[in-house]
Amino acid sequence: GLASRPSDLVRWARALFVGEALDGAYLGDLLAAFPVVDGGSVAYGLGVAIHQSETLGPVYGHGGWIPGYITSLRYYADHRIGIAFQINTDQGLIDGAVVDEIEQRLATLVIDSPEHPGEEGS
Repeated sequence: GLASRPSDLVRWARALFVGEALDGAYLGDLLAAFPVVDGGSVAYGLGVAIHQSETLGPVYGHGGWIPGYITSLRYYADHRIGIAFQINTDQGLIDGAVVDEIEQRLATLVIDSPEHPGEEGS
């Protein structure tokens, strides 16, 4: 987060998760998921958390935390949008529930906006 902005992270997510960030066919290996919590909805690929949202489809990404700072990046594959944010506090945010809620609300706002062209044109 010290060397990038949320807009940089969103550009990276799109390139990474559509298979354009690296040479070769890496996406299958990157997203080969292993369960993290027994029976839970989160799996982990090669450095990528993989969630299945009931309403928004597959979600790929990763977050980070250091004392006083949180960052999050999620890519909503079915909608071809990335959501990234950086927060300069960790007060009340460490458990992840608030961050998950922020991510989902932001994604829903973008997906439902008239400016979002949908899967075909994004």
